[in-house]
Amino acid sequence: MNETTLSDNDGGGGGGARKFNPLWLGAILLLIVVAWILYAQVGGSQTPAGVAEVASDVDPEIAFQEATGIQVIRAALIGGGGIIAVHYQVLDPDKSLITHDVEDPPVLTAEATDRSVVFPVPAHTGLDPRETGRGYNLLFPNTSNLVQRGDKVTLEVGDVQLQHLIIQ
Repeated sequence: MNETTLSDNDGGGGGGARKFNPLWLGAILLLIVVAWILYAQVGGSQTPAGVAEVASDVDPEIAFQEATGIQVIRAALIGGGGIIAVHYQVLDPDKSLITHDVEDPPVLTAEATDRSVVFPVPAHTGLDPRETGRGYNLLFPNTSNLVQRGDKVTLEVGDVQLQHLIIQ
């Protein structure tokens, strides 16, 4: 067997030898790893109120695409830095109409400051037809220099978010 004998050298003469089984060390380490994994999965992740929760095994970008019918290509400053253009491609024309919802317009939030700007949806644009594969833009005013190139933003469309878009 893989047992090691440890002797008591306390000088008291009352002890013999203890047997140490290395399998106990392995079992303890395994328990620690399992506890750490469980904590990491359920420990601190909470979804903000009003935001759809996405299954952890689904890529957040794919979940965003499925919910909104759009694929974000890039977010960039244009017009001398006064406009934030979120360029996207339509994957599902019907779902993509959510980008022009007058009642619940898209919101762009600067992650560093948590300041937001709402997409100014003209009343007529929600009725425009969308074509699969075609590119469109959401143009947000860069009010008070909300973002600079290199900043990270979160795009909220309906009840889903796409986080960590880097402004070009």
